[in-house]
Amino acid sequence: MHRWKYITLLNISSYAILDNMEPYALNLAIKEYRERLDLTQEDLCDENIDIRTIQRIEIGEVVPQKETLKRIFARMNMEVPYNLRYITEDEYKVFCIQKKLEEALRTRNFHVETLIKEFKDSVYPKDRFNLQLYYLCLGLYKLEVCKDFFAAKKVLKKSLDKTLKKIAPTYNLELRHFATTCELNALYGYSYAEFALDEEKDSWNHLCILQDYLENRKTTSEDIVYLYPEVLLLKAKFFRSQKNFKALAEIGKQGMNFCFKKDSLLYLNEMINLAIEGYSTIGDKENLLECEKILDCLKYDNYF
Repeated sequence: MHRWKYITLLNISSYAILDNMEPYALNLAIKEYRERLDLTQEDLCDENIDIRTIQRIEIGEVVPQKETLKRIFARMNMEVPYNLRYITEDEYKVFCIQKKLEEALRTRNFHVETLIKEFKDSVYPKDRFNLQLYYLCLGLYKLEVCKDFFAAKKVLKKSLDKTLKKIAPTYNLELRHFATTCELNALYGYSYAEFALDEEKDSWNHLCILQDYLENRKTTSEDIVYLYPEVLLLKAKFFRSQKNFKALAEIGKQGMNFCFKKDSLLYLNEMINLAIEGYSTIGDKENLLECEKILDCLKYDNYF
């Protein structure tokens, strides 16, 4: 079967989608394949489909019925993908908002109040994942922007409840075979809110679960690059509050090794400074000098 090229275009009503793929304009996909096969619109006609029908389909004026679609594909010597389904323009708009929210999470940009409102006001019936994403973004917005930790914890719990409550009421991700980016970010935000509300024991337990999951389970590289350093930085807050500067230095060193291993400079400066803070306080001059040399080299190379 030919592979589809996924094309998105606003103001076209005939959207379709394959399982977990991006929506595309069905009319443009038909036209593209017809032209690629060097066929005319007349070539797609048969005793039940006239040229006017093909023209209206290709300009997005009508959405073909499944039987009509099957006939058109047959004329191109193709099969209709078994998992194809039509989606409405409202569903497509929600998809676009969802992608923007996911990008905001990936880049740790939580100034998304307008997108959150658009998502909430959408007429598209929200499935479980959409609700997870909505509550996650709302919770992180209240956490990062509003600094309302009680409200953030309450909303983030709703995001976790959508998948974890029936499996593990204590949010023990070790009982799962996998975790989505949405769940991992929600658990991190929940831990951060607990820490801010002085619920340090619960916060620490959740952070340890999250760190273990990120280190030992299969997650996407984006989950690791953005979320793992955030977990280490929050753990550093614990060690600093307990005046455990040896552990603070170790967490900084661990973060440095992670950044070098992943070839990521995003958090490297913060991790080096954590290690320097810890080593200077405990008087470990050898490791302190090593960290300062690394920091100087990076500065000379105009990384920071």
